[in-house]
Amino acid sequence: MTDVTMGKISLDAVLKKIGQPEATWEYSKGEQPVPLSIACMDLNPKARIWQQIITDYILPSMHATHIRICVAVLLWAILEGKMISILPLIRESMMKVNQQQKFNIPFPSLITTLATLSGMERRPTDQTSVYISKQPFLPYRDYVGPP
Repeated sequence: MTDVTMGKISLDAVLKKIGQPEATWEYSKGEQPVPLSIACMDLNPKARIWQQIITDYILPSMHATHIRICVAVLLWAILEGKMISILPLIRESMMKVNQQQKFNIPFPSLITTLATLSGMERRPTDQTSVYISKQPFLPYRDYVGPP
């Protein structure tokens, strides 16, 4: 059961493809634990190289020790030679970052322009959030703040 297009994929198949023989999923705590991540040290050499490329250029991550399920499935798809579209993953990642931050995303117009040029369309559910800093502007010569 490895049909990515239908949303059906065996996490055992993913682990077997991207992990070393002794690799295991790390599970959530609770009555019905679900797989959350895999340690980067448990990835096989090919998967580790692709994981580094993904976290450096596609889906930046602050966590260098573990990868989430969505990145693990992306690694599996790459190693299986599947055709994938990373635009939805980037969109979702950007929305999560934007919702969690207390400040604006740097260069938002550049990001929006690049997304538009790549063919990504705006969804009605997309939101624009703006955080106005309460810190005063630093004076520069005669300039003391915005008009």
